[in-house]
Amino acid sequence: MGYYDNKNNYQLSNYYDYQNQYNQYYGYNNRNSGGGSFNSRLTAALVLGIISTSCAAIFGLFFGLLNLLTLGCGIIGIVLAVPCRKALIRYRLPTGKATAALTLSIIGTCLSGLSLLGYFLLWGAYTTYYYW
Repeated sequence: MGYYDNKNNYQLSNYYDYQNQYNQYYGYNNRNSGGGSFNSRLTAALVLGIISTSCAAIFGLFFGLLNLLTLGCGIIGIVLAVPCRKALIRYRLPTGKATAALTLSIIGTCLSGLSLLGYFLLWGAYTTYYYW
């Protein structure tokens, strides 16, 4: 795995070359620019996916409006994980952390969406029965 430099010489690449290419492509050359590396974004996506999945499983139908928070965590986790996973695939780096973050975020989003839907259906059935 390598690349051709400016003088058309073939150079071997390593992990740091891919990291630098990624950072140059997305404009993260300056450490103080606030962009952050994709490793920190992957960590945030993984944490949000864990929060989304665990809270959706714990809250369930009991705390319906708190599922809005877990739904938001799951969606933000997906938004953070997808571009990082694509970049890791593009540069042929290991994608295990990105896949785990994306999977947990999708599962958490689905669980919280279903439990939110069930909460509103139960709430609608309750109000229809007792207020009519």
